[in-house]
Amino acid sequence: MHTVRHARQSHAPSRWLFLALDFLAASLGDARPSEAADVVRGPYLTGSGQGRMVVRWRTDVNRTTGIWWGTEEGVYTNSIQVGPASIYHKVTLTGLAPDTRYYYVVGDATAPFAEQLESQWFDAMPAPGSSEPFSAWIFGDSGWVGSIPAVLRNDWYDASGGEHPDAWLLLGDNAYLEGLDEEYQAGFFEPFQRPASGTPVWSTRGNHDGLLAGGENDYYDFFDFPTNAEAGGIPSASEAYYSFDHSNVHFICLDSEGSPTGATEPMLTWLQADLAATEQDWIVVFFHHPPYSKGSHNSDSEGKLIIMRERVVPILEEYGVDFVFSGHSHSYERTYLIDGHYGLSSTFDESMLVDGGDGDPLGDGPYVKPDQRTPHSGTVYTVVGTGSIIYPGDFDHPAIFRDLFVYGALYLEFDGLTATATFHQNGGQIRDRFAIEKRDVAGLGSDSYGVSPALVWASPNPSSDEHRIQCFLTQPGRMELSVFDSAGRKITGLFDGHAESGRFELVWPGRSSDGTALPSGVYFAKGSFSPTRGAKSAAGISEAPADGIDLRSAQPIRSRIVRIR
Repeated sequence: MHTVRHARQSHAPSRWLFLALDFLAASLGDARPSEAADVVRGPYLTGSGQGRMVVRWRTDVNRTTGIWWGTEEGVYTNSIQVGPASIYHKVTLTGLAPDTRYYYVVGDATAPFAEQLESQWFDAMPAPGSSEPFSAWIFGDSGWVGSIPAVLRNDWYDASGGEHPDAWLLLGDNAYLEGLDEEYQAGFFEPFQRPASGTPVWSTRGNHDGLLAGGENDYYDFFDFPTNAEAGGIPSASEAYYSFDHSNVHFICLDSEGSPTGATEPMLTWLQADLAATEQDWIVVFFHHPPYSKGSHNSDSEGKLIIMRERVVPILEEYGVDFVFSGHSHSYERTYLIDGHYGLSSTFDESMLVDGGDGDPLGDGPYVKPDQRTPHSGTVYTVVGTGSIIYPGDFDHPAIFRDLFVYGALYLEFDGLTATATFHQNGGQIRDRFAIEKRDVAGLGSDSYGVSPALVWASPNPSSDEHRIQCFLTQPGRMELSVFDSAGRKITGLFDGHAESGRFELVWPGRSSDGTALPSGVYFAKGSFSPTRGAKSAAGISEAPADGIDLRSAQPIRSRIVRIR
């Protein structure tokens, strides 16, 4: 059975969040449990960041607020007790060590509540930029009351061995039909109490997450999202759109429901600045309305979906965003690795396929992108509106590789420069798998790679005609490229000679060396490269010898999958 990978596999110190008013050293053994109030919501985590975490809960009667926590279960070396009495309780823990597990209990200002003596736990966030593996749990439209959300929850814990998600993205419509307090209680806080107690919620607002008059009665009253870069990125001054960092990943939440998206609107101005500022290896963006869908909603005809595709997607692709997740359409739909499709589905063509394979490490192989941020190097767009309700659709968008009419959630696992996504149908069966690998390829304008280039892409791919195979050389040298079939047999040579630095493109007509048309299938373009001695490289600069080429230094060129249909 698939096991979700985590940075930790035991209760060794790990990570997450807390905030503080005052630190008061306390021993739980000195306090007698308080029994006069019931916790009717939570405790749950929200508004995390580096060294901080917000813990919230609600009681059935007015009580003061108390929380006890520490790094050893049952031993709570820190506490906060505050007033005045209320049914709403929120405490910010600060000074948390990165990558460390914390245990906590909540109560009033005198003692923990008796029902809370079995501690909750969470992991403080790792340091930004670390390459420690972690997993994100992603789904949307989970707010319909019934048995489906509980199955989603149980599937996660079965797959993870009882570990909480490291990150949790909600794609909107967390409570049907209007996002009322009582609907959030039944549709979110009750079925997801266990993960919410150990993983901060990062959510985008859907069309059913209403904004209602009255205290503690709408979406922004339930959660605490960063407005001043408390978790990374740059300040947005809005909980509707924000960003945060986890390990080497930059996450961006956008508001497709309520924020205007004109070219000069605040959200898009902030988005471009935030994308320009991040130095993380990966960028993940999420919002409610999908730019590509032919499920229960149609991205060709519905205004907010069209707006996100026409006005937001070009910005995301200009900054090399890797993954985009949405809900709203009640199905699972996942594109190829694509770029440059901003019109109706009828305008999609093969030139917009950066890679037309399945992206499955067990199938055609993972999608490959440069490890240096590269504009228009391809993005995978995924709809995961399968959290509690599903509706059929035409499922005929040409940019979409996989569409499924089932309940489920997506697990996204990061391990350094590899990210693997698996869609788990309710019950645990994996129905889709795809991955992106970042490699030290000659990255289309990057000047930071060394002497071993990679083919950046073949386009269009797949194709029944010719393929344009590209790479970008930051130094001159001798290059040899050939095409091989899946059995390793050489089909034809493409190039053998000296190549200057810069963009290098070859055209292969999809035929063997004798001109014979090839059958449909998967082929591999690969070869070797020898830099000119004395050329500037990652190793430095030396004087060029008279012969110019050192064949002993030949490096294999990372292969590129080319598909013929």
